Amino acid sequence: MPCSAERKPGRPGEVAAPHAGPLAGPPLLRRLCRVAATVIAVAAVGCGGAGSVDVPADDPERERFVAAYVALRRAALRSPGRVLSAEEGRRIMAQHGTSSGEMLGFADEHGDDLDYMEAVWSEIDARIREAGADAPVR
Repeated sequence: MPCSAERKPGRPGEVAAPHAGPLAGPPLLRRLCRVAATVIAVAAVGCGGAGSVDVPADDPERERFVAAYVALRRAALRSPGRVLSAEEGRRIMAQHGTSSGEMLGFADEHGDDLDYMEAVWSEIDARIREAGADAPVR
């Protein structure tokens, strides 16, 4: 899955997500995609992080991150040209009680815990697939 996105000429602040890459989109999504790719690459090589932190799956911070990321991704996939404006991204994050800084902070805080982040990205993937692109974004 590519983690890149293309800028739409003449539309500042908007990013087109390639049709094959469900993790591409606005700058926040591209950065989170890079974090996920790094976690997956390190896990594939078999290198351990700083050790697993015991964070419960029902942690409110984790749920907020997962729900917001899924909503952002699904909104981008449903948008004309698969473009999600920065304003729309901020609106969706606000609906989920978070911001781009908080989402990046979550990814940075847990990025070294490979087991935890693998579970987070698996949950995100499952929710996106389960809902489908046509389901209403909450």
